Amino acid sequence: MKEPKWAWNKEFKYSEKELKLIADITKFLDRPLSPRWIYYGLYDEPNAKQMKELNNILNKGRKDKRELFDRNMIVDDTRTPTIWTSYYNTKYFYDVVKDTYSRNIWKDQPRYVEIWIEDQASAEAIKRSPRSILQKYRINVRATKGFNSLGAVWDAYKYLKKVDKPIVILYFGDLNPSGWAIPIILVRQFQELGLKIELKRIGLNPEQLKEFNIPSFTKISGDPRRKEFNTIFGYDEWEQEPLQEYLDENTKKWKKGKKHLNIDLEKIPVDIFETLMEDSIKNNLDMDAFDFTMNQEDEDIVEIHKKLSGGDGDARNIN
Repeated sequence: MKEPKWAWNKEFKYSEKELKLIADITKFLDRPLSPRWIYYGLYDEPNAKQMKELNNILNKGRKDKRELFDRNMIVDDTRTPTIWTSYYNTKYFYDVVKDTYSRNIWKDQPRYVEIWIEDQASAEAIKRSPRSILQKYRINVRATKGFNSLGAVWDAYKYLKKVDKPIVILYFGDLNPSGWAIPIILVRQFQELGLKIELKRIGLNPEQLKEFNIPSFTKISGDPRRKEFNTIFGYDEWEQEPLQEYLDENTKKWKKGKKHLNIDLEKIPVDIFETLMEDSIKNNLDMDAFDFTMNQEDEDIVEIHKKLSGGDGDARNIN
C-alpha cells in the first residue's frame, strides 16, 4: 500500500505560505476549537479552497512529530466512541469519586436552563474549552445538528418533561433561513408534545453583525424559508430580483433561487461568544441561590474527603 502523504510522527517541509498560516492559527488557538471556528478566526467569508487549505495544514501540523499544533486543541467530536468507566478496585474508586462530587444546582433555582447549539463540533468545542463556564454553572448542552431528528426531539422531551419548573433554552445558531427556523420549529414540536419551553435566541442575531463588526455574506438558494426570512429582516428587494442559478451543495445540480443572508455562528469571535454564553446563563439564574448551593457543595466535599480518606494513603498506589 502506498505510504500516505502525511504519515504520523514524521517531519515535514512547509512553504512560506504554510508557515504564515501556521503562525496565524497559533496566535489564537488558546482553547479547543472546531476547524470551522478556526477558519472564521482567519477569514471573513466561506471559501471552499481556503477551507481545504486550512484543513490540510491542520492535519499536516498535527501529524508532524514536532506537533506544530496542540492535538488537544482541535476538536472533532462528531465521531464519539463508547467507553465504559472501570476501576482497579474499591480503594481506587473512592479516591477518584471524592474529587468528582457536585451538587444539583437546579433544586433551588426558579428555572431550569440548557444551551442548544446548531453545530455539533462547536457544541463539543465549548464543552471542552479551558475557559468554559458550562461546568461552573452545570449547564447541559445539546446540538441540534441542523433540524433535529424526531429521535433527538423525543429523547429531549423525555428528559425535559421530568423538570418541575419553567424551562429556558438558550439557543445559538447560524443566521440564514434554516438557522432562523430551527429554534422556531423546535419550540413548536415541544408544544405539540405538550411541553412548554421558553427559547431565547442568543446568537447569531442580525443586530450583532454591526455590534461585533461581522461582515455580511449572502448566498443564492432555493430554501423554502427564504422569502419569510428576507421579509422579517427587511430584504424584500432581494425577492424582487430575478431568479439566479446556483449549484446545490447536496445534489451537485444547478438550480434556481434568490439571495439571502448566510452567516455562520462561528463568525462570532470565540472570546465574544464565551461572554455572550456566560452573560445569558447568569441572566437566567438566581445568583444568590447559586452561590448558596456552591457553599453547600464546598462543605459537602470536606465531609466526603473526611469519610473516604483511609489509613492506606493514596488509593491509587496499587501493587
